[in-house]
Amino acid sequence: MPSFRQLVRQRFALLMLLATVGCGSKEHDDIPDGLLSAIANAGSATTAWEGPYGNRTGDVIAEHCFDGWQDPSAAQFDSESMSEICLSDFYDPTGNTSRILHISTSAGWCASCGTEYQGTASRPSLSARWQQRRAQGFAVLGTLFQDNNENPATPADASIWTELYNVDFPFAVDPSFQLGLYADESVQPFNMLIDTTTMTIITQLEGDNPEVLWSAVDQALTPN
Repeated sequence: MPSFRQLVRQRFALLMLLATVGCGSKEHDDIPDGLLSAIANAGSATTAWEGPYGNRTGDVIAEHCFDGWQDPSAAQFDSESMSEICLSDFYDPTGNTSRILHISTSAGWCASCGTEYQGTASRPSLSARWQQRRAQGFAVLGTLFQDNNENPATPADASIWTELYNVDFPFAVDPSFQLGLYADESVQPFNMLIDTTTMTIITQLEGDNPEVLWSAVDQALTPN
């Protein structure tokens, strides 16, 4: 019998198939809410958090699983050391360990994505920003969905990317662009903040907007 995570992957594949047929190159905002909820809720009885699920700010995000590393640097960026990473790994209804999950999508052709990871003289790297806030319950999941030529990213591409930017937070490869349910592939980077106590989407930002993004992060981490 397939595991729950295998069922998640199967439901996602079905969702993408149905959303693509007859739709051309629809952006994520055009995916019918009914279709998204129907597919995502197919296994809600065994999901760690309750739906209904959606793809907009204020909606509850569905489960997604990828191949990647919890710490690419510790794994020496070895693609053979990849294992499964799921959003449920970050779910913490108590908020004791994790409060906010920052999901960042990237592509090899995206110069701004590289800047986000590497930082500049006046801008901390993504790893540095994570290290500054992780004690407050801040988690990061980076993903790579395309290579330099807009082909689906491979584990080897993810190895090159993470070694280039010395990534030490969870990172995954997303060749089928699961996160295309939320992000427009032509407008990168895409950053999304998730309240890990409820798995609710609280912020979605297209393009490179560091001032807006990190203001939203710090606001979300500020105790009520």
